[in-house]
Amino acid sequence: FFGKFNEVGHADTQSPQLYPSLMATPSSIDPPPPPLKFIVTCFGPFKNQSTNPTLVLGPALSISSSSHPNVDLVCVELPVSKAGVDAAMDEVWSEHVEPHASSPSSRVIILHMGVDGTQRESGVFKLERRGVNQLDFRIPDNEGFQPRKLPIEEGLGQEDWLGSMGGPLEGGDSPSPFLDRCLTKLEEGGWEGRVVASDDAGRFVCNYTLFTTLARARLTSHNNVKAMFLHVPNFTLIEMDEQGKLLGDLAEALVEEVRKCQ
Repeated sequence: FFGKFNEVGHADTQSPQLYPSLMATPSSIDPPPPPLKFIVTCFGPFKNQSTNPTLVLGPALSISSSSHPNVDLVCVELPVSKAGVDAAMDEVWSEHVEPHASSPSSRVIILHMGVDGTQRESGVFKLERRGVNQLDFRIPDNEGFQPRKLPIEEGLGQEDWLGSMGGPLEGGDSPSPFLDRCLTKLEEGGWEGRVVASDDAGRFVCNYTLFTTLARARLTSHNNVKAMFLHVPNFTLIEMDEQGKLLGDLAEALVEEVRKCQ
């Protein structure tokens, strides 16, 4: 119910023979854009909590097929644990990513979502521009696992990071110019001050999920898998409908920017 609806116009009842210059011919019809797989993940409840805001937002997301044709949207729930994320993302990769990423013309977007529990008095949405190569859980995950100051990927330093949605441009200063463009689009669409760029996704399961997905994405043969993480506040700070609108606007911005690169 967070999708966007286009206004339906009235059909032209005039005979098409009167307006031959306006008649579409097969050669003038634009072909459909290449297929795009859009995967949104949300987390299940953490510890004793009964639910998770992202578990409400993710399944409610829709993308307009008239504005953005040939987009296949799927929502996946991830457990709040390292082992659970590993198992769930293995399945996502085999069922949803690999079949689409194998074609050079196809694109895959992975939008991870999690709750930023550090926000207490006012809420903002955070576009996480990078994942850091460190496991440092200040509390155990849902399976009791609590690593402290360990690298996610051996051979890299714990302060090394990967940039979201394809990473930085050569010689650039931003971890994710792609997300910077999406942020500008959202700000122009009325979200200024309520959506911010963030370079710190924490060191818990959220950061682990982002970093491992970015690491996997860079190994695809056609460089056509792009991933990011969105941190949302609790519904007590920004109500559910408003968060749904932001998620819809972000999804459309991601699709538009990815397709510009095709």
